[in-house]
Amino acid sequence: MLKQTLSALSGIIFLIGYVPYISAVLRKQAQPCKASWIIWALLDLLMLGGMYLKHALNGQILGATFGSLIVMVLACKHGKLGMTRLDKACLAVALASLPLGLLDPTYIIVVNSIVVFIGAVPTFISTWEDFRRENRLAWAIYAFSCIPAVLAIPRWTWADAVQPVSYAVGEVIMMYLLFVRPWLKATAAAPSQA
Repeated sequence: MLKQTLSALSGIIFLIGYVPYISAVLRKQAQPCKASWIIWALLDLLMLGGMYLKHALNGQILGATFGSLIVMVLACKHGKLGMTRLDKACLAVALASLPLGLLDPTYIIVVNSIVVFIGAVPTFISTWEDFRRENRLAWAIYAFSCIPAVLAIPRWTWADAVQPVSYAVGEVIMMYLLFVRPWLKATAAAPSQA
């Protein structure tokens, strides 16, 4: 019962994270990377399907899928334009994983969790270049959702664990890019106190 409650809490927290993000995009205070959000929405849908077939659904993937579809639409209209070779390769791998699902849905979950992470690279690069392109509050909420998601893993199997763990790793990187790196740069740029 506790793990189910934590799973639901994770999904609710993840969904709450979309509120400031969507608001920031609409106010032109965030510029989502179109390629990343298309990749994330597609892969979230594929993982949701695979996790459903393996009876491994969790709140975080439900919240992520719903929100990523909304942000994908907004990113296509308001986001950073263009698709790199990496973006196209991520989409190709995601689509190529579909036949693997006929063998075992776990393949879809694992392959697409890896591709979700690779698909985040354009956002990592964009945030490295200018952290103000992203909404810090939204990403902090997404990161916070990883705590109950990881605690809610019912069994440490590929089907149950790879998605919440891969999301947590990605969120740790975003926390570094959005909070730690700007603080380190500001600290280094500040005149030293004598």
